[in-house]
Amino acid sequence: KVHTLRSYPRRGGKLWGALFLNLLDGVTVPTAIFAKKLWSVPATRINVVHSPINLKKFFPRDNKDKSTLKKRYGYQGKKVVLYYGAMTENKGMPLLFQAISQITSKRKEVLFLFLPRHPGIKPWIDLIQMLGLGNYARIITTDDPIEDYVTLADVVVLPYANLWGTDGNPSCLLEALACGTPVVTTAFPELKEIAEGAVEFANVDDVPGLAEKLQQTLEQPDPRK
Repeated sequence: KVHTLRSYPRRGGKLWGALFLNLLDGVTVPTAIFAKKLWSVPATRINVVHSPINLKKFFPRDNKDKSTLKKRYGYQGKKVVLYYGAMTENKGMPLLFQAISQITSKRKEVLFLFLPRHPGIKPWIDLIQMLGLGNYARIITTDDPIEDYVTLADVVVLPYANLWGTDGNPSCLLEALACGTPVVTTAFPELKEIAEGAVEFANVDDVPGLAEKLQQTLEQPDPRK
């Protein structure tokens, strides 16, 4: 039998049962980093299979399409930074909101958009109001195509605090890359494995570093290149 290991533990625990995996004919894992953790399984039985994405929805479009989409959704004249996925602490939300405050104090044309994939957004709506970021951060709750927002965004930011509960190659990162949209994310070895040289990396819990990487990317004449 072949067994697929798809996720890192949700609370950062150990991979239980690894000793029994060497009884299987094959094991598939999402990253080479993860494969190295399976010390009890012969390397010849391990296959790395990255998470799939829908390339009929996520594909490169030109700057004209970006402008058209910005106009359609009412974001013309804005530099759009997009986060999408679960809005939880382990996804780096506290870090990101600190970076937003730093960036928007200097650049009034920057707009941060959030497309949550799960409920529980009220605390973040309240935080936006408390920080006075109502003009610079919006949480989108309408059922619009995610691929439109990934395309119109000037930058996708994925400031993960850890990779708990993920496959180590998040679909959001792969989708943004497939669209040709610039990405700023966290410098985890798993993410570097699949995207080094193609995205900008900030260190974990480094608010000034995250803000700097975002600003540098926004200032490039054509960051998609």
